[in-house]
Amino acid sequence: MEEIVIGGQPNAFHIREDTRDLSWSTPPSFHSSLSPYIAIPLSAVSSPVFQTYNVLPCAVVVVVGVAAAAAAAAVVVVVVVVVVVVVVVVVEVIVVVMVLIAVHAVVAVAVIVVVVIVIVEVVVVAVVLVVIVVVANPIIQMVLRVVVNNTK
Repeated sequence: MEEIVIGGQPNAFHIREDTRDLSWSTPPSFHSSLSPYIAIPLSAVSSPVFQTYNVLPCAVVVVVGVAAAAAAAAVVVVVVVVVVVVVVVVVEVIVVVMVLIAVHAVVAVAVIVVVVIVIVEVVVVAVVLVVIVVVANPIIQMVLRVVVNNTK
């Protein structure tokens, strides 16, 4: 029987045309323990068994598996990148808000200090004016009387 050697396993996957049975068995031509291979008879490729069970060649299965693994890895990478970007953006927004709050607090304190200084200046000016009016007015009136009396 002609066979296609596909890989290396101690027990080969063998399709038997006569029973339409897909089973693991050791093909008759590979009884030696020195040659453990997966073997499929050439006649099985065109047999109804092969078509009924839709047995794919190993190369196609490997290519499809590798492509699926690569696609899954790409999805994982994209998800990780999106999560990292979202976390970085959220942290940046939090830092910016905290800086704005801190700057706002500093500006608010500066404004309060300026307002207090202005209030103190106004109070000082008012006190000086009161002192001038209360204390200096009699002195100014006395000086003016002396000046007026001396000029008469």
